[in-house]
Amino acid sequence: LVDYVHGLEINGVRPNRGLSISVPRITSSQLALFRGTPPAVGDTISVVKIDKQCFDPTHVFAGSAAERSGPLSVVDRVYIGETRRVLAGFNVVENMAVALYKVCFRPAGAAGATALDSGFVETGLTLRVQAALNYVKVNLRQDGGFT
Repeated sequence: LVDYVHGLEINGVRPNRGLSISVPRITSSQLALFRGTPPAVGDTISVVKIDKQCFDPTHVFAGSAAERSGPLSVVDRVYIGETRRVLAGFNVVENMAVALYKVCFRPAGAAGATALDSGFVETGLTLRVQAALNYVKVNLRQDGGFT
């Protein structure tokens, strides 16, 4: 699995080396995955409640929208003249419950889901949806300014 996903990046930042991230419950958040090679267009993740199973289609594709993201695929997006690969559809986070989730992954070109297997695998990565800003780290410079 390490070849599939090394970690997650939220709004251009990789907190905790991308292994366990917190995400604000706002639609403007941009989520991206990273690994040794660039993600492929069509790589897909699904975020499900921590007690759910990645392989189970009823946990990935069905059930309460508050407990899962549904499939989110890597797409190319242009930001200020720069093309970045991000996960499309992450605005669903606005409807997700404030809770801890696990990240499931299915590579581009993988076999489709069956009635018994979603085609997703567990990554060991976690994501916490937060309703409010809980922590800010400000660095105080020696000259008294902030960074």
